[in-house]
Amino acid sequence: MQRNRFVRALTPIVFVAFAALTSCSRDGNAHGDPALAAQAAVPFARAQELALAARPGEVREWEPEREHGGLRYSFDIAAGTNLYEVGVDAVSGEIVENDLDH
Repeated sequence: MQRNRFVRALTPIVFVAFAALTSCSRDGNAHGDPALAAQAAVPFARAQELALAARPGEVREWEPEREHGGLRYSFDIAAGTNLYEVGVDAVSGEIVENDLDH
């Protein structure tokens, strides 16, 4: 009985971890605090679509982050031989940064 409770409690954790790992392998490497992404009004998938529409390329890394008092997703996008940082406001979906990353 004790084992069944443990397995039932562990199952959602394993599922979330698996989902996070598979999304990272498809969508670049995730960094930052996953709890921040849970606070975002704009889901990660939509934020990534917006970032790639603003700067077509390949997402290398991404993270949810607090910057200047707001919550945003930050994407490192490789385009040609350059790497760009594209910031997407996690509340409005507005592109707040689209610059060459030094």
